[in-house]
Amino acid sequence: MAKLPGFPEATFAAQQRIRETALIRYDSLFTPERKLWSLGNLRQFHTLFVGRFDKGEGSFLEKWKKQLDGAGDDIFQLAAELLYVQQFFAKVTGPEKKIENVRAVLAWCTQPVSIPDWAVEGVSRGHSRDMSFNQHRPFHLAWLTEYLIHWHGLPEAERSILLNDPWRFAQDVRAVESSRGAYQSMQEAWLYIAFPDTFENMSSRLHKQRIRDAFVDRLQSGPSSNIDLDLFAIRQSLTSQYGKEFHHFYQSPIIEQWQQANITERDIDLIKQSRLSEKYADFSVEQRGAYKRVHEALRQLGAIALEELGGRDYVLKLTSGFHPNSGVRGNKPKDLWFGVYRKENEERFLGNPQNFYDRFKSGSRVGFLANRTP
Repeated sequence: MAKLPGFPEATFAAQQRIRETALIRYDSLFTPERKLWSLGNLRQFHTLFVGRFDKGEGSFLEKWKKQLDGAGDDIFQLAAELLYVQQFFAKVTGPEKKIENVRAVLAWCTQPVSIPDWAVEGVSRGHSRDMSFNQHRPFHLAWLTEYLIHWHGLPEAERSILLNDPWRFAQDVRAVESSRGAYQSMQEAWLYIAFPDTFENMSSRLHKQRIRDAFVDRLQSGPSSNIDLDLFAIRQSLTSQYGKEFHHFYQSPIIEQWQQANITERDIDLIKQSRLSEKYADFSVEQRGAYKRVHEALRQLGAIALEELGGRDYVLKLTSGFHPNSGVRGNKPKDLWFGVYRKENEERFLGNPQNFYDRFKSGSRVGFLANRTP
């Protein structure tokens, strides 16, 4: 994509420095004369941080300081610079708080350095309101560290190829899975930080999927296995239609074309009316439309749950055998549902433990049982 208008040039200058430091020079964001992003330092940081991973109570910085106990100034400053990168993409943390957090980590050094002006100016505007950059910060940092260790392990010729091929770079990024999970948003952010002229400034794979689904008719050969390349083509198509007025997928009238529609009371009434018929083919067009909207809303809720859980160890299931165009083998579905299950249980057990909430005209019920689906 083109770099977004309204963003200060300092934002993209900072991204370029991050790219060069992390992927090319391996020196330091704040003190470039020092080689802080070396493989040895990354491994030491990983041993202290990921090796002592703490999911317990307490503030992130309090726990992080304990995890890094025994580190020297190089590791503490590396931690501060990694935190700068992890926070860079987000809007949910304001620029002042981002710098405050980084300074707090630098203060753990016996000889703390100052944050350069370019770095302060670089975080003046974030890209995404994704809450995971606050909620999953340790998981993001774990993945970023493990990706950089992986990067150092690649042959120099392979690294050179990846730095000049954003699509292959994306494949490499997504092939690295953190042992701690909950890292997908950081992966998407890392793509944009490294290649802002190619990837969209969005951290949600769910949003990417919705956008492609909504504008799939603009892909001449249909959707491909490369969702980012598809979004690139959709952007080109929308730019040819809207010209300079099109900046991003979150602006009107673009967002209305892909953002999920709300389920209305009318949809619920239509589904209730449809229960009088046995065959799905007997449903009216309006009734089938209600089933389609509810089914899609459940898919989106399930995708959100899957993304929040990290996705690697879980699988999403929807109403067994149901298709919005044909029902369940021509019949009406008994109900509509989604489930997110651990992959290790998918084939081994008949069902999975299930929390449920059912809503009826006369009231509601909440409970727990062994799931009989899928």
